Amino acid sequence: MYSKLGNTDWLFNCMVLYNQTNKEHNMSKTKDYTQEFLDSVGYDLGYSEGNLPEFKDIDVVWAFRVPVWEYHGQKEHEYYNK
Repeated sequence: MYSKLGNTDWLFNCMVLYNQTNKEHNMSKTKDYTQEFLDSVGYDLGYSEGNLPEFKDIDVVWAFRVPVWEYHGQKEHEYYNK
């Protein structure tokens, strides 16, 4: 028979484990999605692992094929000749 404290500790530990697992799963999904973006169009548009659009913008960049320099509000020669 569990004491009330024991049940609370067990439940808390389960919640912590669930949250850690859920965060790891979401981080993995985010990494997979950004890698899919890079492999599909990102590299061709000038993006890299260290130079990605904000996550919230990836769908628009992907759909409209926005080059990295336009995303940063510059012309191509301005972006590459910093």
